Amino acid sequence: YRARALDGPAQAEAGDDAAVERLVVEFDAREADTAAVAVALPLVKEFEGCRLTAYSDPETGAEPWTIGWGSTRDSQGEPFKEGDRISQEQAEALLRSRLEDDWRRLRDCIPIYKAQSVNRQAALLSFTYNCGPRWFGAKGFDTLSKALKAGQLEAVPAALMLYVNPGGPSEAGLRRRRKA
Repeated sequence: YRARALDGPAQAEAGDDAAVERLVVEFDAREADTAAVAVALPLVKEFEGCRLTAYSDPETGAEPWTIGWGSTRDSQGEPFKEGDRISQEQAEALLRSRLEDDWRRLRDCIPIYKAQSVNRQAALLSFTYNCGPRWFGAKGFDTLSKALKAGQLEAVPAALMLYVNPGGPSEAGLRRRRKA
């Protein structure tokens, strides 16, 4: 038999079990990535909404400028600024790319991430999209980070509810988002 990675030239010949196993693992990782992102996409869209002209942050009334489905940076990593416009296709591409990058980051930094159900991965993806990709282990995210490090999954929903900007203009929406 011959097996070939979907996106590369790697091949396995008959009797090369190690190569076949590597291909299966690579495929499984891409499949999980795709599944969690597919579940997270409508969740993020529901709470972010899409605007094709840059708008100011609802908490600060200024930076960061946001566009599309909540993107604050373009595909080259540059921040958006007042007056910027994008197409619907660009908004979709920015969202998908960010979710895929965030999935890989969570997979690499949270020891139990890949072992979670696709729905739990998607919930953490939505949280990451909202709070930024470097929250795990960062100051201010101790409760959630500790629960995930310790594998205390029953503590995660309550920990997520700590991040709702109490008293801010987005508190009600963040509470709904964290419950979802």
